[in-house]
Amino acid sequence: MNRFVGSFENRVDKKGRVSVPASYRTVLARQPTQELYLGVDPETGGIDGWSDSYLDEIEARIDQLPIGSPKRDLMELQYFGAPHITQVDGDGRIVLPQRMREQAGLQEIGLFVGRGKFFQLWDPERLAAHKARLQASVSDTELPPAPGMRS
Repeated sequence: MNRFVGSFENRVDKKGRVSVPASYRTVLARQPTQELYLGVDPETGGIDGWSDSYLDEIEARIDQLPIGSPKRDLMELQYFGAPHITQVDGDGRIVLPQRMREQAGLQEIGLFVGRGKFFQLWDPERLAAHKARLQASVSDTELPPAPGMRS
């Protein structure tokens, strides 16, 4: 598996340690480096987790923005200045900083949600509210046709 897929609930202990799902660890182990980047999404409050390879993709997209533009500055701060860099320990866990847990509303349970090239870690109630807002605002739930195919 080369994508973060599936949803998994895991306990967050008092020190902020949480077990990363085995399938997610498999994806991370295939990366050139073992760094894992974690950042709180300022719009949703969920914690995004991504690999160094995905950070390369993000950097290429940021590089398309004009140097010194407010949007580029914001994206550089979000993706290079704010993330917590960690690694999965020998027991398959990561440690979430207290500040990050507070921003995301994480207490005893963390819900890992695969998003393909990255994953998110949510407070289950906060994710349910976010999904309800999305479902209320999106009327067309069909995917566009695959590249090269007609609809």
